[in-house]
Amino acid sequence: MHRQTRNKRHEHSKSSIEQDNSESDRHEEKPKKGIIKQIEVIVSKFRHEGLKKGVHFFLAISIITSAIIAVANNINLQYDGGIRKTQSNMVQLLGEDYSNIQSFSQITLAWKLGSYNPSYSKHRNSHEKFEEGNCKAMHSWQLEAYPNCNLLHETDMSKTRHVGRGGFRDVWAMEMWDGTKLALKTLADRKKFTHRENERHRRDAVAYSLLTSSKHIPNIYGYCSNSGIFDFSANGSLEEHIFKTRRKNSWSTDDILRYSWQATTALADVHAVGMKGKSASIAHTDISIDQFLWVDGMYKLNDFNRARFIRWDVVENKPCKFYISKNPGRYRSPEEYRYDYLTEKIDVYSLGNVLYSILTKQYPFSRANSTVVAEEVQDGKRPSLSGISFRPKVVAVAQAIKMCWVQNPKDRASARDVDLFLRSKLLEFNVSMF
Repeated sequence: MHRQTRNKRHEHSKSSIEQDNSESDRHEEKPKKGIIKQIEVIVSKFRHEGLKKGVHFFLAISIITSAIIAVANNINLQYDGGIRKTQSNMVQLLGEDYSNIQSFSQITLAWKLGSYNPSYSKHRNSHEKFEEGNCKAMHSWQLEAYPNCNLLHETDMSKTRHVGRGGFRDVWAMEMWDGTKLALKTLADRKKFTHRENERHRRDAVAYSLLTSSKHIPNIYGYCSNSGIFDFSANGSLEEHIFKTRRKNSWSTDDILRYSWQATTALADVHAVGMKGKSASIAHTDISIDQFLWVDGMYKLNDFNRARFIRWDVVENKPCKFYISKNPGRYRSPEEYRYDYLTEKIDVYSLGNVLYSILTKQYPFSRANSTVVAEEVQDGKRPSLSGISFRPKVVAVAQAIKMCWVQNPKDRASARDVDLFLRSKLLEFNVSMF
């Protein structure tokens, strides 16, 4: 009896102690409520049952993120004014025409670039897509780019000197480590870094690269985005020599014939690159006397940032014409002033104006404003050649001018036709080419 009573008392005492300890524990846990308690719960869950789930969660997030990036990259690679697949062996640049953009993301991109306008017409205010309908690239290089940005980044440009400004870029004189002087061209400060400008200078660099075999075109040494490094002309342009220096008073008839041929053969070389049938694959579209620079003892044709690459109609098996929405000035062809669809023959007409200035030391229609000139050229009127002498070499250049100034581009001579004609006159009169 006494032992049982002692055991009951002991159990009762033990139960009371455990109850007191439990109540004490509860009192100690109260301050842990709130943020700290929630953290402990989360950690405990993750430790006991969430490790596996957590791995699955992070794996799922990674897969979703990768999928989103892949889709975004696919959109950027495919879009060039329309949807086209990018080849793996080239740098594909965005197209110029935002008038047919469909998706919201593409409209946003164009809007940020300052290029989107829902009221754009097909051609008047925007550039056509390069490949459209039956008109496809004549050559793969017309869609490609070959930048070598490291060369520009590694070049010391700290001692450049501003020497000129064109319609799209500034020109800087720079000196390489060995003393060689080169021309650095950068986007003009009034221009924006848009895909349109990028595409313009892609064409410029590609044209220069293809023409490195011609000694009548300056060399290109590097290209990246809107910048490029080229041969430097320390002696100025054909325009400066005719109108701004005493050089214009010292030209003999040999010089007139020789320089006329140099300008002509340079253009003929441009039209010969990638020629398909009788069609050129490149049109310069901006032939004027300031585009010919004196380099290595001759006049060379430069500046292809207004150039157009000519497409091919794969159904009718003939070249596709191209369109240019702005044709200002007093020295353009009749079809340009009419805003027709164009061919490379516009360059030949403008070449006639260059030869006219070489021959007469005058600008074509120098006293008329551009509106009057555009109307007269469309009506078939041309600057007068009646005052020139009848010396054979002068007459030869006048004949070449008339070959260039034919009204109908279909009947107009090609640049190579004019080149061969003047080349024959050089041989006939025993005049050196350089």
